[in-house]
Amino acid sequence: MVEGFRFQGLENRSKAAMRKAISLIGISAREFFKGQFYQEGFTNRGYVRWKDRKRKASHPILTKSGALRDSIKSKTSKAALTATVFTTLEYSEIHNEGSPDGGIGKLPQGGTFKMPKRQFIGDSQKLDKGVEMIIENEIDNLFI
Repeated sequence: MVEGFRFQGLENRSKAAMRKAISLIGISAREFFKGQFYQEGFTNRGYVRWKDRKRKASHPILTKSGALRDSIKSKTSKAALTATVFTTLEYSEIHNEGSPDGGIGKLPQGGTFKMPKRQFIGDSQKLDKGVEMIIENEIDNLFI
């Protein structure tokens, strides 16, 4: 018995698989970055714990209200096959990147401060591996 692969409709099935993959990638990336708040660190090649606060607090680092974590959103374009994860909170960058060049930042109301880098969004090899798995699964599903 000879079994053949049906090529009819492959183009449409491929496009649908990639659109599904983009949606899954956006969700996966958003949840990955939100998860960094629970770990109190960032995972790229390995885990890097955030620097402790100078003063003790009853809540985890960067989660007094959870607003920063909850502001992380994902946006996908199925037409352009892109997924973007972002936050629009104005103070997110200083927490993610730290004070410019590790130096002193300026407060809008005057005064200065030094903010350690506590990255929660950025390039991550661990996330990249998850993205690869999503794409591979969707491609594999084309041939089932």
